[in-house]
Amino acid sequence: MHLLPPRHFATLFCASTAPIGHQIGRSYCSFVVSVRVSIMVVSLAGFIGACYRNTFLMRLYLVVIFVVIAVLIDFIIFAYVVTDKGRVRG
Repeated sequence: MHLLPPRHFATLFCASTAPIGHQIGRSYCSFVVSVRVSIMVVSLAGFIGACYRNTFLMRLYLVVIFVVIAVLIDFIIFAYVVTDKGRVRG
């Protein structure tokens, strides 16, 4: 049982085989890239805060990573509810 069709699976991870002209492919790719960049920037702030014992950066890291994880969980739930084809409408 696949959650995503095989052609969209590569698109989700922005592989070189992704259909670039496909609008869904672009939105997946931009979402994944934005999440990766935000996690990298926040992780770098947490690393600098840990190295220099900066409590402000550590607290910022804690709050932002919590928000990023909460948003990703919400996105997963939203994507599952929207793409669930087994539900009976009526």
